Amino acid sequence: MDIIINDSAIQWLKEEFGLEQGDAVRIMTRYGDSTAHPGFALTLSVERPHDVAFAAKQDGIELFVKEQDAWYFDDHDLYVSYDKNNDHLSLDVK
Repeated sequence: MDIIINDSAIQWLKEEFGLEQGDAVRIMTRYGDSTAHPGFALTLSVERPHDVAFAAKQDGIELFVKEQDAWYFDDHDLYVSYDKNNDHLSLDVK
């Protein structure tokens, strides 16, 4: 599994969460609606990485998934993108 992040998504995360060089964002599962797994969705949390299953670093910011949430991706990649026109961050599993 790879995490693919576009530049505008990193910029949005920095501004939205006040992130600085060396900070990390966890991508984790929660109850909700998604097309990947009905009843579950993805959410974000700023925290230190540990028990990391997958990670990607861009512009000094690390995005990671813990081992306990790796099942959600089922050998698929995660695409993190930001749509400026709709002011929307997308976490798409493909």
